[in-house]
Amino acid sequence: MRLPRSLSGWTMAVFLWTVPFRLLTFTVFTLLVVTGAAPAPFIGVGLWEGAGAVATGAALWWERGRPDTAA
Repeated sequence: MRLPRSLSGWTMAVFLWTVPFRLLTFTVFTLLVVTGAAPAPFIGVGLWEGAGAVATGAALWWERGRPDTAA
C-alpha cells in the first residue's frame, strides 16, 4: 500500500535523514571494536546499522523512481 505524496513526503525525508547517521553509527561501532575500545560482540551493532542504512537507502532510491499511484 502506497501513501499519497502529501503523507509520504515527510516520512521519506525522515528516512533519508537517517541514512547518513546510520552509516556514522556503523563507522563508530566498527572502529571501536577494531581498536579494542569495545568488546567484539558490538560489531553486530555496527553491522546491523550498516545493513539498515543500505536497505533504507535502496528502498528510498527504488521509491523515487516509481510513479505516484495514489488517488
